[in-house]
Amino acid sequence: MPEGTAQLARDIVGTMLPARLDVCGILALGDGPEVSLAYLVEPDPELAEAVGRQRAAVPGLRRAVWLPHVTVAHQVPRRKVPEAMAELGGIPGSFFATQLRYVDTRAHEAQTLVGVSSSVL
Repeated sequence: MPEGTAQLARDIVGTMLPARLDVCGILALGDGPEVSLAYLVEPDPELAEAVGRQRAAVPGLRRAVWLPHVTVAHQVPRRKVPEAMAELGGIPGSFFATQLRYVDTRAHEAQTLVGVSSSVL
């Protein structure tokens, strides 16, 4: 993460937590023999715009587009995706995001940048 990016994320996006995320569908992410399963979520327009400002301030992003999601399983063998999706039991209505995290998928590390108490919900 480039220098200063974490603080910028706290200042721009972190102040909007907790944030309601409406679930729109289920995704299988990845192109190898194993995938991650995630709920596709739709944030409110203000949060989406704030994330856009944050992303515009970060040079050299690996992916050009933000795909808002909540990961529910990692390293699911492709042949087991239908079974894993059935275990999820459908699509929940919404979540409340209470943390802002930076995930480095190459290093397999995650860092919490901001966390708010779920008691404020």
